[in-house]
Amino acid sequence: MENTNPLVPQTQPETENVPQNKKLSPGSFASFIYKVLKQVHPNMGISNKAMSIVNSFVWEMFIRIATEAGRLARYNKKHTLTSREIQTAVRLLFPGELAKHAVSEGTKAVTKYNSSIQLNEHKKKEESSEEESSEEESSAEESSEVQPQNSISINIKDQDLTSTVVYTDQAPDVEGLIVEALKKLSVNKEWVSAIAIRKSIEQLDLLPVSSVAPMVSEGLSKLLEDKKLLKQGKSYKLQQD
Repeated sequence: MENTNPLVPQTQPETENVPQNKKLSPGSFASFIYKVLKQVHPNMGISNKAMSIVNSFVWEMFIRIATEAGRLARYNKKHTLTSREIQTAVRLLFPGELAKHAVSEGTKAVTKYNSSIQLNEHKKKEESSEEESSEEESSAEESSEVQPQNSISINIKDQDLTSTVVYTDQAPDVEGLIVEALKKLSVNKEWVSAIAIRKSIEQLDLLPVSSVAPMVSEGLSKLLEDKKLLKQGKSYKLQQD
C-alpha cells in the first residue's frame, strides 16, 4: 500500500545506478528505540514490523516538531533554531505529562552536551599549559650551567656593566648581583622595579631561569633587612651612605 501521509518521509526505490549496499532511507531510530525498550522492559523484544511502525511514528513526530519550531523561529524573526524553539514546539504538540517528560529529557540532553563541550575546552587548556610549562623547563635546563665546586671570582660583562661576582658554597652572590643591577639601572631612573632587576640578572646566564625570581625576591628582602635598600611600592633604590 502506498504511503499517502506527507509527514512521513518516502523511501526512494533502488535504481540500477545506485549500489545495492547504499541506504536510501532518510534514517532509522531503531537502535535508540531498542535501547529505550530494554530500559523500560528488559525482558521484552520487538518484531521488525513493530519496529518499523514505531520508527515511522518517531519520524512523524520529528517532522512535526521541526516544522513547528521553524514556524516559531520565523515568527520571532530568527534564522537559527535553538533549544528554546524546540522546547516550545514540544509543549505545543505533546499532551500533558508526555510534554513534561519530553522537556525534562531534552533539558538533560542539552545540559550534558554543554558540559561535555566545557570539559573538552578545559582539557585543551590544561594540555596547552602543560606543553608551555614543559617547554619552559626544557629551556631552563638547557640554559643552566654547572656551578663551580670552589669559591672563584668571575668577571661579568653586561653591556656597560663590569663587575666581579664571588661564588660562595657553589652559588653566586645574589645580593651582589642585585646591587650591581641597581647601580646600572638607576642611571636612567631613580627607582627600579623588581621585574627589571630580575630581567637584568637573567641576562647574565649565571642561574637557571626558573630559580632567578625566588632568589631575587629573597635577596631583596635581605637587603631591605640590612637597610641597604629603600622600597617604594614594588620599586627599589640603593640606600645612600
